[in-house]
Amino acid sequence: MFIWAEGPEKSDMEALYWKAVAKKVVYVPGKYFYTSRGEGIGTMRLNFTMSDEKSVDRAVRIISEVIKREM
Repeated sequence: MFIWAEGPEKSDMEALYWKAVAKKVVYVPGKYFYTSRGEGIGTMRLNFTMSDEKSVDRAVRIISEVIKREM
């Protein structure tokens, strides 16, 4: 149902989330699954249960482009 992913060191996946949303791709920033402030900043949870292979490929490509551009 989900893939847990870690971004590059010192990345803020919540900040990058909004850049992905602007391109019609969403994920859950991983920090919301941690109990201590400051943990999981560079992580994200990707859901693939209701998506076809083409949509998943597109979403991963867009997230990758956003990360590359912002890092």
